[in-house]
Amino acid sequence: MPALKRRIAPTVPITLELEDEDSQKFKKTFHLCFDFNAISLIEERTGFSLLDGLAIWGEVAPAATAEGKKKKGRKASRRASLLSIMFWASVAAKHPEYLTEDENQEPSGEGLQTIRSYMNSSNSEEILAALWEAYLLYLPADQRELLKKLTSDAEAQQRAASETSPLAPAPDQIPANQPTPAGSISGPSPATSSESATKTSAA
Repeated sequence: MPALKRRIAPTVPITLELEDEDSQKFKKTFHLCFDFNAISLIEERTGFSLLDGLAIWGEVAPAATAEGKKKKGRKASRRASLLSIMFWASVAAKHPEYLTEDENQEPSGEGLQTIRSYMNSSNSEEILAALWEAYLLYLPADQRELLKKLTSDAEAQQRAASETSPLAPAPDQIPANQPTPAGSISGPSPATSSESATKTSAA
């Protein structure tokens, strides 16, 4: 019987600069990709399907103001949990050692817990940006270009709005449906793209 050959989807590299308990610095490089295995892992662990829309991206992107969340009646944030599961699932294809099993060959949480140990507040936005890039590579070309256009249009509108306003709005003046800027993220904002795509599909 010939050996099976698995397809590896296009990947996005990311290198995390870390520090251990002895203040020793080290780096970990991962290659992120989305395929049906990654999407299935995310769906099984979170309940979100990447085949049905962009809802999960709105949950992991930088949140709107706390007041905005209250007005929208949103549940408590699951951002850390969702973002780490997406990161773990996306590294599995190129780094299968993180798909750990126990002595009964049942899936264990060790791999996910190890991935989470590499994550912190200083690299979460970098990880999110790499995840978004990997997700765009997964999409068919027409959908990828549509999302890029929606993102570009939304960011242009945000820039125009900020240029016409001499002062940044106070936190309680930010509309509840307005995502906050992506901050250190370079490239598309998943929150902006999610909101834009939702409006487009509803039109």
